[in-house]
Amino acid sequence: MIIEFLERKKVSKSREIADYIEKNEVYLTHSMLVKFSELAYEMENSTQEKFYDKLSEIELDMKKSRKDRGTELIEKIERMKMPVYSDTLREFEKRVRKIKSDQISVKYPRELEGGEILLEIKLKDYRDAAKSLDSLNKNRVVIEEMMRIFENGIWEE
Repeated sequence: MIIEFLERKKVSKSREIADYIEKNEVYLTHSMLVKFSELAYEMENSTQEKFYDKLSEIELDMKKSRKDRGTELIEKIERMKMPVYSDTLREFEKRVRKIKSDQISVKYPRELEGGEILLEIKLKDYRDAAKSLDSLNKNRVVIEEMMRIFENGIWEE
């Protein structure tokens, strides 16, 4: 199936790419397969290097499950394709994890583009309100860092 996806995108060495996937026992869901073939196409057409040559340099953690190796592979390819964006997104998501809780959720555009970050507070009683507002206040610096990353589109220390 992967060969058909890659050949539709006119990616060279699709047989070798499929062999790499099989050898590394990588499981790709349908949506991951679509993403993988799009990345392969974009990378192959944006540089002189063939996608397979870059792919063959990637080492995966064989202790992970097959599906987790699929996720790891996609993340490593995205990082190769867009290293600055990948680092920026990783730093942004670190901060999101710091402020998220059962009562507080964070919503933002995946590409960190657009006008807003939505912090949503779920309240069951007045104690939840105090707890959530206190948590947001304690994480004010983290929220400000998130907004700087979001506004600039790039992580700068």
